[in-house]
Amino acid sequence: MLITPGLLTALAFFILIMKLRHNTIRRLLGFDIYIDLLATAVMMFAFAGTFGGMMAAIIGGLTFSIALILAKKIYGYDKLVWINNSDHLLPTARWVSIPGMLRRRRRPSATHTASTAEDVDRVIAEIMRGQP
Repeated sequence: MLITPGLLTALAFFILIMKLRHNTIRRLLGFDIYIDLLATAVMMFAFAGTFGGMMAAIIGGLTFSIALILAKKIYGYDKLVWINNSDHLLPTARWVSIPGMLRRRRRPSATHTASTAEDVDRVIAEIMRGQP
């Protein structure tokens, strides 16, 4: 009885995110911690008032967290990287694409691509050298 409302609410949130454009989804997955905290807080606010409601919110938040982690691993994500360049007064923001298990090739829409999350430093060095 407590599990069903939480699971259905997490599924509804996840379906809402999947309705967005592909690039927007990948960029949101780059900020998965903040999205997860926001969704869990909304569920806690919506189900507040009873012990059963709070348990449903906790189960929904846990389910949503697991769904975001799986989506990030399977589909990949875009990470916002700030680059401090001595030529410019202000840092520059770039999106770096981290492919998931389903996408191991370079996406044409991404400016820079890293093969793994640890490879982001190499991409930053390429941007600093001015390579496209």
